[in-house]
Amino acid sequence: MRSALRLVMVLLLVILSVAVPGRAQHIVSSTLLASLKSGSLAGTSFTVSFSYDASQASPQGQVFLQLISFSFTLRGIAFTRSEIFQGGQVILRNGKFENVTASFQLRLPPNSPVNNITFGFGGDGVIGYIDLAGNYGAGTFDLSAAAAAVNAASFTSSEPLAPGALATVFGTGLSSAAVAASAIPLPWNLGGVSVTVGGVPAPLLYVSPSQINVQIPWEVAVGTADLVVTTNGTALAPLKFPIGEVSPGVFSLQWGVGQAIAINPDGSLAAPDGAIPGIKTYAARAGDYLMVFATGLGAVTPNLADGVAAGNLLRNAKVTPMVLIGGVPAQVLFAGMSPAFVGVNQLNVLVPTVVGDAIPLQIDTGGIRTTDKVVIAIRNP
Repeated sequence: MRSALRLVMVLLLVILSVAVPGRAQHIVSSTLLASLKSGSLAGTSFTVSFSYDASQASPQGQVFLQLISFSFTLRGIAFTRSEIFQGGQVILRNGKFENVTASFQLRLPPNSPVNNITFGFGGDGVIGYIDLAGNYGAGTFDLSAAAAAVNAASFTSSEPLAPGALATVFGTGLSSAAVAASAIPLPWNLGGVSVTVGGVPAPLLYVSPSQINVQIPWEVAVGTADLVVTTNGTALAPLKFPIGEVSPGVFSLQWGVGQAIAINPDGSLAAPDGAIPGIKTYAARAGDYLMVFATGLGAVTPNLADGVAAGNLLRNAKVTPMVLIGGVPAQVLFAGMSPAFVGVNQLNVLVPTVVGDAIPLQIDTGGIRTTDKVVIAIRNP
């Protein structure tokens, strides 16, 4: 058991304390703060929101996406996607914003403070600008924004997050440096960064300029919640996302796909024999039990405080999920919180008689079924 926990600890630390490569393409919306610095509107600040279709990413090394919406309000006048004259584009490279541009030609009443805006923003600093006609002022965009929050195991952006689960927040300018938590209970401030979800302080595992790993507080209510990142005393624009009772995701070595973090009784990873250099791997045996690590199974009993691990007291999931291995329901012996890790669920299951090197391992609960792209290896008994 100790060897199994050591292996899981190493794998989860790598996954949860390292920036995820290539995952920023899941971002579909963001909110930035624009501040006018001169002219008759000097001192005016307002948020600028944009969104784009991530399915239009090109297969090349850089990600080129078409801007599909844009909106902001200035002096009570709303500017939206329908007012974009030449459209816009979003370019990301290596998971970071490189450039977002749009050109506007607006047909507005004579008393409008704006009739033309051209701007760009991106990179790691403030490089945006606004050109306001009629000497109303010039402005900048402060490019610091939480842009998406996803399940830290599945990285699925189309489903809600659940209280107690681990989440990954993507964005830009989120912190000044990469810092990982070094102890449990997890801190509420890490490297000058703090996060609230629904107004509740959230424990932090890892922060960096483009990514934050955080536990959704147990007490956040089901519905829509605001996630607010505060960096060195400055609160960024709120990010809205849904909170559901459950949001299952199975941890894997490839961030949401590929080899599951599923441990055999001898402490080895349930992968093809010798498949991963430096890690003990053996295919699971049908009829043996398997420890599967996940997040987002929802409320547990007895209750657990934010930022702490279950320890020696069993914390059972109030709703036992279905576990499918190769599409076959597996007997669930335990479903609850892992004793050693914050926000991590552990499921002990019996392996059914299914054989192969890449057998899908899925969790089904609350009407949500995890992807069939997370797999384990199984051999005959």
